[in-house]
Amino acid sequence: MVNLSLDLYQMENGSYVFKPATVNLTELVLSVVQDLSVHAQSKAVTIQLSGHAPPVYVLGNDSLCYSILANLTKNAIEAAPEHTAVDIALRNGPQVVLQIHNAGEVPAAIKSRFFAKYGSNGKAGGTGLGAYSAQLLARVQGGTLSMQSTPDAGTTLTLTLARAQAPLAG
Repeated sequence: MVNLSLDLYQMENGSYVFKPATVNLTELVLSVVQDLSVHAQSKAVTIQLSGHAPPVYVLGNDSLCYSILANLTKNAIEAAPEHTAVDIALRNGPQVVLQIHNAGEVPAAIKSRFFAKYGSNGKAGGTGLGAYSAQLLARVQGGTLSMQSTPDAGTTLTLTLARAQAPLAG
């Protein structure tokens, strides 16, 4: 956490040096789902995965990608109505697209500043840094992070990262 705080500070002031590597995004998604399964169960929320096999690789950094996925998935679980699902879809193409969806809607008061630093709205213990840092981490890896939310469709966060070739077997 301390290292990530220093990295975030350097990203904000433009001094962070990104050293891309091949990251198995499928493996990270499965790890995040396992790490957050008890949290999801406590809210009576299920996590559903699609499109995650075979492994999908991105050009990124393991810890930065894990932080994005863990943060967004945890937030999706917390925002999901009880007895609903958080859907995580992973699509491989020229760019890798990961979408996290829940049935909850982002409150109108926060929609326009969803990715703003300290943009929080009544979440107990919330600092307003989660979505902000996730977008910053995506950007520094050459990716994008966006959000769409409506009362009927719920909320979908879309992360796009550069695809990497599978590592050579060694």
